[in-house]
Amino acid sequence: MEENKSSTTAWAVAMARAAHVKFDPPPHVFDDSLAFELIDPEFQKMIDIFAPSDRVPREVYRNRPYLAFRQGYQEACLHKAYNEGARQFVILGAGIDSYAFRQNESLSHLTIYEVDFPATQIEKKKRIEDLAWDWPKNLVFAPCDFESDNLTDALLRVGFDKTIPTYYAWMGVTVYLTPDTVKETLQAVRNLSVSGSSIAFEYALPYEKISGGDKACRDYSLAQDVRKLEPYYSYFSEQEIEQLLNGLGYEKLEPLDHDQTAQEIESSRDDDMSIYHGFRLVRACW
Repeated sequence: MEENKSSTTAWAVAMARAAHVKFDPPPHVFDDSLAFELIDPEFQKMIDIFAPSDRVPREVYRNRPYLAFRQGYQEACLHKAYNEGARQFVILGAGIDSYAFRQNESLSHLTIYEVDFPATQIEKKKRIEDLAWDWPKNLVFAPCDFESDNLTDALLRVGFDKTIPTYYAWMGVTVYLTPDTVKETLQAVRNLSVSGSSIAFEYALPYEKISGGDKACRDYSLAQDVRKLEPYYSYFSEQEIEQLLNGLGYEKLEPLDHDQTAQEIESSRDDDMSIYHGFRLVRACW
């Protein structure tokens, strides 16, 4: 990340989520079309790059719904956490997340904290102002650079309550951090909130552990110019994630069965859309 410059990846991922609804036939794995409105108009003009094209290998295109699926998974975990008593929702590396503007009324008394790179939040806030959207009363921005700032301090500065069970979502971030920063952040989250809290997050599998759609998407991503500005730094196997979380005191691990989920999605469609992208998802509780 460059100082005073927002994340290009954040805008692109939001557009990919919206593009799933625009270009792929139903049933959609998740409808995050509102994300398109939050994208800077100059970026909106580029949405056609997510349409079917010979420029993108078919194996890569068919797995792009993963980014929409990941958002749906994040919010499914939110509902589960809320039913278990969580009343704070912290989005780590929120990017162009649109949940606060389409939040479910059934999740009342929930405070939403968006934590992200300061420059990204400044541009997102400006876009919200340009749209003249009402600012949700329960939405709080907490600027934080994960590599140099203290997450605990960033949250406490904006009114975060350590005594309230909290659900954390951490999607599309760990791969851009060093392994030590990933570990430190997971430790900070575990220490920050009381029993009854949980985190759902994504991690990148090591190259030697991937094949098929996972490998095709990884190769395509690594070949893009944006990787020079926002390179990948950390990879974990499923066993390494389990060992890391257990070592940090997480008491209950719920890894997503990615293969089974992919089969369920594929069986519900008439095309070859899938969700292999080189990443895996897990929910951990304490």
